[in-house]
Amino acid sequence: MLVGISAYRIHAVAFFAAITLVTRCSILGDWNHEIDVQFYMLAGRRLLDGAVLYVDVWDRKPPTLYLTYAILTAFPDPFLAVQLAGAVCTVLASYGLYRIAWTYTNPQGSLLAGAAYAVLTMQFGGGTAEVPILFAPLMVAGAWSLVTALPGLSRGAVPPRIFAGIACAGLALSFKQSALLECLAFGIAVIGLAWRGGAEKCYLVKTALLLSFTGALPLLAVAMWYWGTGHFAVLWQSLVLSNTTRLFDTGAGMVARYAILAQLLAPIGLFAVLGARAMRPLREAPKPYFLALGWLAAASAALLSYPGLYLHYALPLLLPLCLVAAPFFARRDIGLAAFGLLSVATLIHAGAFNFAERARSRAASAQIVEYLRRETPQHRLLVLNRSPWLYREVHSVPPPTALLFPPHLYDGAEAGASGLDTSAELRRVLAWRPEAVVIQVPLPAQPLNQATVAMVDTYVHRCKRLRQFTLHDHNGPQVQAVYTGCAAV
Repeated sequence: MLVGISAYRIHAVAFFAAITLVTRCSILGDWNHEIDVQFYMLAGRRLLDGAVLYVDVWDRKPPTLYLTYAILTAFPDPFLAVQLAGAVCTVLASYGLYRIAWTYTNPQGSLLAGAAYAVLTMQFGGGTAEVPILFAPLMVAGAWSLVTALPGLSRGAVPPRIFAGIACAGLALSFKQSALLECLAFGIAVIGLAWRGGAEKCYLVKTALLLSFTGALPLLAVAMWYWGTGHFAVLWQSLVLSNTTRLFDTGAGMVARYAILAQLLAPIGLFAVLGARAMRPLREAPKPYFLALGWLAAASAALLSYPGLYLHYALPLLLPLCLVAAPFFARRDIGLAAFGLLSVATLIHAGAFNFAERARSRAASAQIVEYLRRETPQHRLLVLNRSPWLYREVHSVPPPTALLFPPHLYDGAEAGASGLDTSAELRRVLAWRPEAVVIQVPLPAQPLNQATVAMVDTYVHRCKRLRQFTLHDHNGPQVQAVYTGCAAV
């Protein structure tokens, strides 16, 4: 019997791996697919070169993300390594969902719940290695520790595996701050279940404190390191203050973004509702299913807490949505057909098999790289577009600023959020005399930083040559104005 179960699990992993690789095969090796991933790679590479995060290269996300990318960019083909790492994380998360769903539904439902996650990530910018893709297995591990600890918690005891699960959730928090609400929900669930199981108050208080310390330990270690090196203020500005000082969408803008997101989430949301109906009477549903509902509530609250909104912000929500939908996928009459329809519609809409577009992307990227390498003999390049990895492809020396993510220089919403004077930083870069400047047309930001844009316009106005190229990222074709012969003026 055990051999049969093990074989079934191996087959499940193979199934998830096949789905993940097939749905992502068109973008493997295409470095210009996603702007965030390009910057994470660039920042990771800078760390390998000896840069100090937040001091020499700035962003607002926690350090585990960049340490992970530093490791990945050490491979001979860094972008392929990053994409494969994202694929592995997706397979692990799918398998974890499958194991959790197995505790309250049949093999078909659990298998399709895991597979649905792998497919749906393509719709929400998860085809490479966006941050939620990387920490998804850690959050699933936290949820799995809760599910498997339910017998002990029902007796008022908190098994050691809970601390391992909370440690995983805390590590996810060190990838992105938005995981905080889910981490808190897991901890509250542990204490609440142990209390209902008859645990004493003193034991619960001690356990809550220890769980909090366990979850916070990764970020506490980071804070201690930055304190010791005299850079704690920079860390605080990056992880905390920068998220409160930048400008965000107006109310109308947020409503429009949520409307688009709601449309994309509607199919799996409907299946989740049908999954809950399939568990009726809901009050008699197994405890793991209630945990999935609680996780969904926490992930939804985390999404609603964002003052800004992008598609990949919904990736953490897919994990509990697929768990809640599992009982619907388990239906013998319609579950498999519904999964098939969801998969086809999602992959077509996401352009997962648009090999022609990705071929154009590779060709266009190679063309602009070849041109810029010829035009920058001193390796001085300034990039103001959605392709920051151009710096590495062109072998450019990093510009003399910590603001290497291009939008930080031209996006009006980001002006001053880093704690640095954006105009002063750009003046230093222009005084460095870039030989070439790449500007996306139009610049993808609203509002623009008018002061810095005017400075760049003045600089490129005197450049000797202008050529236009068209790059193809996940948003489609993007026109690039490439100014060269600039350093000689």
